[in-house]
Amino acid sequence: MSNKLALFVVLVLFSYVICNCPSASTDKLKARSHVMKEIYSTEQTYVGLLKTLNEKVAQPVIKQKLLTDKLYQRYFSDINGIRPINEKLLNEASAHLQIEDEEERAVELVKTFSTYIPAFKLYIDFTKKYGGIESEIRAEMKNGTKFGKFLDSLATSNVVPDISSIYIAPVQRLPRYELLLCELAKTYTAGPDYTRVINAYNQMKQVTSGNNEKMRDSENKNKLIAINKQFKVPQVTSKRAFVAEYVKNGIKCGDGNPKAKNFKMVDCDVYLFNDILVVKKAVTLKNIFQVGLATGVADPQVKDTITKVESNEEEVCTFVLNVEHESKPASFAKFKFSNERSCRDFRTKVAKITGQE
Repeated sequence: MSNKLALFVVLVLFSYVICNCPSASTDKLKARSHVMKEIYSTEQTYVGLLKTLNEKVAQPVIKQKLLTDKLYQRYFSDINGIRPINEKLLNEASAHLQIEDEEERAVELVKTFSTYIPAFKLYIDFTKKYGGIESEIRAEMKNGTKFGKFLDSLATSNVVPDISSIYIAPVQRLPRYELLLCELAKTYTAGPDYTRVINAYNQMKQVTSGNNEKMRDSENKNKLIAINKQFKVPQVTSKRAFVAEYVKNGIKCGDGNPKAKNFKMVDCDVYLFNDILVVKKAVTLKNIFQVGLATGVADPQVKDTITKVESNEEEVCTFVLNVEHESKPASFAKFKFSNERSCRDFRTKVAKITGQE
């Protein structure tokens, strides 16, 4: 083969490879198209769930008078407010998918999505109630109320999926939006379109963050109420926050002076708040003791305050809390953990709360 012919063959092969290898921009367009379809398909599924909840559950509940007006509003009012917003968003997203030009389609979808982000703050009211609503509905079904039996019949006949899967959908939706916008932003490098997507992503991230914070507050409140129902805890204050619990964790506790002959260690469960430490015997609902942790927010009913946390170097995962009593000399609360991870976690959290980090 002559040199000229060989060169010609090389050029032909090179041009074939170049023409048939996808460019970086082509890859990004494909990724962008995939994300946009994902936004639409997940929105379609989500709106379908909301419609099912309305048509198969909420409307029959009204007609059959299965709930009081107050409970109906609690269980369905927020979702009834959310549904029309997402239906409208879905319709507009569907129209954008008909646009042939990939770039224009993405731009219009992001523009539309951005206009709805402020409305997503409506989700916050729902997610604040979600934990309580879900457990209340479970209780309705367990107790065999009219509403509970109705839900059971829907589940048995496969008319409605597990009610929890519908109620948790709005809770999961905001993080999903944030993730999809993040993926969409990766298909751009610079320019006004990139800026537009990033702005939408940041707005969505802010809404999601606020929603998560409210949900944590709600879970905290529900936890406080649940613990308070289990056994007597000093009056719940507005500043009190649940921090951690160490239940069935192989912990032994004792109240008093560990050096005294009559000092006794028993199995216990520990509930840590930002202002008090509540300890109870593992086999009963009786409190062994409860002490204040942070004097700035401590409940006035709790007269004892921890002044020092000391680690016992000779006994692994054993702590002695120096407790200052209001009307008697200081004594101690001793904890011995069999679980090293729980031990470190407890020590760190108590030290942080009491300012002894």
